[in-house]
Amino acid sequence: MVLVFFFGFGIVHASGLTQAQIESILNMLRAFGADSVTVSKVQATLSGTASSYSASSSGNTENNYNNGNNYSNNSGVQSSFCPKLYRNLYKGAKGEDVRELQRFLKESGDYKYPEITGYYGTVTENAVKNFQARVGVVSYGSPASTGFGVVGPATRAAIKKACGADKIAKSFILTPNAGSVPFISAAVFSYKGSNCTAFTLDWGDGSEPIVQYAQSDNCDSYTVQKTAKHTYVKEGDFTVKLTISREGKTETYSKKVHSGTPFARHFDINPTQGEAPLLVGMSFAIPDNNCSAYKVSWGDGNTDSKEATEENCEDSPVRMQSLTHSYQNPGDYTLVLHMGQSKDLDSLPVVEQRIINVKGSDSSDSSGRQYVITVSPTSGSAPLVTRVQLKGAGEACTSYEIDWGDGTAKQLHTADSADNCSGNFLKDFVHTYFIPGTYTLKVRAAQGPLTDVPYEYQYISVSN
Repeated sequence: MVLVFFFGFGIVHASGLTQAQIESILNMLRAFGADSVTVSKVQATLSGTASSYSASSSGNTENNYNNGNNYSNNSGVQSSFCPKLYRNLYKGAKGEDVRELQRFLKESGDYKYPEITGYYGTVTENAVKNFQARVGVVSYGSPASTGFGVVGPATRAAIKKACGADKIAKSFILTPNAGSVPFISAAVFSYKGSNCTAFTLDWGDGSEPIVQYAQSDNCDSYTVQKTAKHTYVKEGDFTVKLTISREGKTETYSKKVHSGTPFARHFDINPTQGEAPLLVGMSFAIPDNNCSAYKVSWGDGNTDSKEATEENCEDSPVRMQSLTHSYQNPGDYTLVLHMGQSKDLDSLPVVEQRIINVKGSDSSDSSGRQYVITVSPTSGSAPLVTRVQLKGAGEACTSYEIDWGDGTAKQLHTADSADNCSGNFLKDFVHTYFIPGTYTLKVRAAQGPLTDVPYEYQYISVSN
């Protein structure tokens, strides 16, 4: 009877209680044998932090108690990695989506285990609880009662918001970002909503910025990539600023440029993560003489190198070396830069090392199976021969659709089975554009049916 009295008292008078009074009530509950779940619920209610909860909720998935509408991400938790999560995850789950979840939680500081295991154990469950409590999804109860420690719809929404998956700009590369005057720097960035997006690219040296205005209030879903080059003709440290806006939302990105004598040991690589195919730009300082050599191992079996042609060189000025590489397949790659003065490239010491994370493209199906879509070339004179390549697993279970955008027949295929996914799927499709113009190529692929699978868009520019 006393237990019921204090439980009711706390709920009715929560806004007027001091912390000491709350602790007194909680201690009384414990003294009368209340379990930890009940104590946690009362504590949250008395403190005014309880999430919406219905005593009639049943089942053991987060769908029953976290509907995506009861959280507010105002904690400042940020992670640059956005995992692709399609299902509810809880203790005992395994898979690539668990690996991505662990990587996200590791970047946010919640996952303390040194390895990414792909297994949802106690450590991962506790990491999820830490994240949920900090962003306001849920902070009490158990996986079965409130979803505390379960990744369901509300937690997935919070993760998406924390990692910036709703950003306007999908990528922004500046390479090289240092060099001797005069030197050319290239800015490469991409975004969706090509017709309703406006941007300003300011090189930071007083030159005329590049400005694009929005053409429509209605956004399409096309992804575009912009490339702009600029020549720095005076020395100094400058800030390149990209301001991009869409539908009332504005984002600003800044990158530093050093124009003049390069840094003694400069190294820059960007981006270090993104969706396949991922274009990565790298720049580094190297002595400007014939004794210097380097080798870049990109981690996917490809290398770039420069051999030394002499053995004895005096000190010389430093120059910037810029390289780009495209990762075609999802995975984690270890990029290694070797540099020195040996003629034997294999004996060069390691001076820099980075992890490059390449995620599956937006054409991944709802089960998480990833299909890599590459298109090349995307521009040229008529007649232009363009190739589309699809990579995935299981030809028998793969469905695809290719719309060339010029009124010709589509390439269509329906999977024979949604379950038989043995072996690898690799197929090329070739099409010729005979008439000059700009065409919108649409491609999508999935395991099983194509229902609700989004297209991947690519502009094809054909000149005379």
